[in-house]
Amino acid sequence: MPRFYIFSAAIWLLACTVLCCAEEQVSAGRRSQRILYLNSYNNGYAWSDNILEGIRSVLPKESQSLNFQMEYMDAKRYESEQMQTILFNYFKAKFARDRFDVIITSDNNALDFVLKYRSELFAGVPIVFCGINNYHNSIIAGQPAVTGIAETVAFKENMDIIRRLHPTARKMEIIGSNSVTSRAIINEIRQTIEQNKIDFSFTFRTGFQPQALKNGTPDYLADLSRDTLLYIVPGGSEEGNGNLYSIQEIGAMICRKTEQPVYSSWEFLMGTGIVGGKLASGLAQGKAAARLALRILDGEDPALIPVKTAEGHAYIFDHKVLKRLGADMSLLPEGSRIINEPYDFYRLNRGIFWLIISGLLVLSSMVVLLAVSMAQKKRANLAMEKSKMQLQLILDNIPHLVFWQDMDLNLVDVNLSFLKFFKIRDKAEIINRDISSVPDLAHTAEESRQLGREVLETSAPFHARLLKIQRSDQEQVWLEINKVPLLDKKNRVAGVLSTAEDITKKINLEKQLAQAQKMEALGILSGGIAHDFNNILTSIINSTELAMDDVHEDSLTHQDLARVLSAGKRGAELVKQILTFSRPGHVRFRKLDLARVVKDAMALVETSLPGNIEVVKHMAQGKFMCRGDAIQIHQVVMNLCTNAFQALGGKSGRIEVKLDERLLANPDPDNDDAFNLPPGHYVELTISDNGPGIDPEILDKVFDPFFSTKGKNIGSGLGLSMVHGIVQGHNGAISLTSKAYDLTRFTVLLPRMDQVEEEERPSENNVCLGQGTILFVEDDPEQRQSVPRIIEKLGYLVTAADSASQALALIRQNPSGFDLVITDYDMPKITGLELARQLARILPGLPVIMVSGRNVEFSRQESSNIKQFIVKPYDKGILSRGINDVLCPPARSN
Repeated sequence: MPRFYIFSAAIWLLACTVLCCAEEQVSAGRRSQRILYLNSYNNGYAWSDNILEGIRSVLPKESQSLNFQMEYMDAKRYESEQMQTILFNYFKAKFARDRFDVIITSDNNALDFVLKYRSELFAGVPIVFCGINNYHNSIIAGQPAVTGIAETVAFKENMDIIRRLHPTARKMEIIGSNSVTSRAIINEIRQTIEQNKIDFSFTFRTGFQPQALKNGTPDYLADLSRDTLLYIVPGGSEEGNGNLYSIQEIGAMICRKTEQPVYSSWEFLMGTGIVGGKLASGLAQGKAAARLALRILDGEDPALIPVKTAEGHAYIFDHKVLKRLGADMSLLPEGSRIINEPYDFYRLNRGIFWLIISGLLVLSSMVVLLAVSMAQKKRANLAMEKSKMQLQLILDNIPHLVFWQDMDLNLVDVNLSFLKFFKIRDKAEIINRDISSVPDLAHTAEESRQLGREVLETSAPFHARLLKIQRSDQEQVWLEINKVPLLDKKNRVAGVLSTAEDITKKINLEKQLAQAQKMEALGILSGGIAHDFNNILTSIINSTELAMDDVHEDSLTHQDLARVLSAGKRGAELVKQILTFSRPGHVRFRKLDLARVVKDAMALVETSLPGNIEVVKHMAQGKFMCRGDAIQIHQVVMNLCTNAFQALGGKSGRIEVKLDERLLANPDPDNDDAFNLPPGHYVELTISDNGPGIDPEILDKVFDPFFSTKGKNIGSGLGLSMVHGIVQGHNGAISLTSKAYDLTRFTVLLPRMDQVEEEERPSENNVCLGQGTILFVEDDPEQRQSVPRIIEKLGYLVTAADSASQALALIRQNPSGFDLVITDYDMPKITGLELARQLARILPGLPVIMVSGRNVEFSRQESSNIKQFIVKPYDKGILSRGINDVLCPPARSN
């Protein structure tokens, strides 16, 4: 017997273990169940948002056994084969390791996409669809495990209602968009009309024309006869003048533009001004689809679940619209739901009615008692009015914008600064209205309302929030907003008090600082690159010249070497352009007449422009003296004029060039935020055109390197950056203002000087021979090989040193052995400038020629023995003239 009990107990424990394991496996299986919801449209589209709400209301909340994942296709705005391919590649990569148990799709785009790529993305996964327009069985023919809810349009039922409510109506304008959804619905309506032989005159239109609706009344609304009705077919967002308008916004605009009855068949359009009818509900579609998905997850075969075609309709009507149209509400279907219906006092039950009457009698008896307090109340009102006037006086003298709103976020009052800032003449235009009644705040009204709701909901203030607004004069303004809750006597939130400060100037100054920092960083980079390139080009030019001396002048080799030399010099010019990104060196700056430079540049510009471009020049009389580089100023004029021509896009237009004097005061009230320059006299150069202008969003980016609004093969994005670098290098400033198809103007200010020197005549490219002993100091080994040979061919004896330390050692060994020192500026440890200073102490009479591959701000006062400055790359002629100018000054003056 004991053995029997032991054996029975063992069997019982084994069975329990098996059952527990089975339960764990079942639980594990349930935890791994996953649903993918693929939404055709975007978040915020009312129809699909209602479907999502319906799905979520049916699925278990916070369940560990079910994972719900959602993806948006945004097909309303981006509907193309290319976008489908992009989404396919995206989902293929994203879901490479994922396995779903059910896929729910909403609307036609998502279902078409899943069926098209099902074998590659979701092989074998059951599909439940909803919101499908114009459904027929061929859509899912040959596709296993597919079921769902078809969205049907109750057009026939609505036509029955229309005949009852509008017996004289004979025509209907059916308006939709060009989207897939709208086209499918219109096809379904056409089929319904043909099948039921509806005796009505129908006109089908596509395109809502939202901009025309916003600015006026389109022709298809203005010319409607009295027996014509409108029917709206939803199709997603509609674009107009760069803005996207939702179907609710479009429906509301249509209803406001016409007195004729407007119908539709979708619940989410209720409240926009449509009459109503038998309406389809996205919420019901979502609920039905979710219930089908749960049935499949519970093991039911989707192939045995038939597609449902009559789900989620209800009779709903708008009382305000029916009353405006004078419709007989007794003709509405029984059980209809009425929105915006006023509450009828006489519907109160009898007990409540007599209770109210009794209350009125009691209140009437209290009038006598209230009369006693009228005098006190009058005195209190006078005191309150006085206090209110004092408060208003204080608020009107505050420079900040002050306004407060009630619980519905309607404006209660504003101060004088608010009215002046938004150019509002009469406060009554905006009081007791939404913030959108302020024209300049219309585009940011929703953002402002959201900030107000945040304060009302949290009862907590916030400070220093930034809000960018676009004023009616196209000016962008930044406001720093503070909001605090207003409390009543019971310490409950009763409204919102807001203050705002215009910080546009501060933002612009910060942008200017950031731009200056970017250009400074680019200058450092370009300076370093130019230094290395100039060293390379110096070796190429000098070595080529040496090689040319060793071959016959008529030989092919000599011609090849001449082309190498020419290419090296072109490379040197390219490096000079790179250096315009940095602060240009002033070595080649001289006094010049800016008027003559601009006229020379404009002569070349005018010959290169087509005849349909009018060039207008306004040159003030006199000379405009500046210190600078004529070639770089020429480049500024050419680049700005070319930029203006390209902005006109080949169309007729006008380019205007002005040159005049400008006095900047301290401070200049008109331009203190446009130019960060000290007060004084300046030469003002303006180049403007009447082209399409520049988007305000990118005004602060046009001077960035490589930034361009042109096509890939048009421009490099460097022109305006080079102009900016040149102007900065001339101690000037440049600004840009733009207004579309009116004026786009670049203004350049350069410091003005009193007189101009005679222009230096360009030196002839000849070689001057001489004699003497020269110490050549250069850390680049290639230049130490080539340059001394060139100097020797000029008739001089040369000793080469690879560093300043070696040069000092050679001079200390033989103090009188050298007539001239030629040294590189950039050398490790001891620079060329430090070498010159030490030589000035050791041998004050020994002249020095300084050589550099970068633009260096250099003054001879830094070392008195520096007689010349030569910029790399240099050739034999430049080197010869530099040496000759130092060692033979009388010869230079002849």
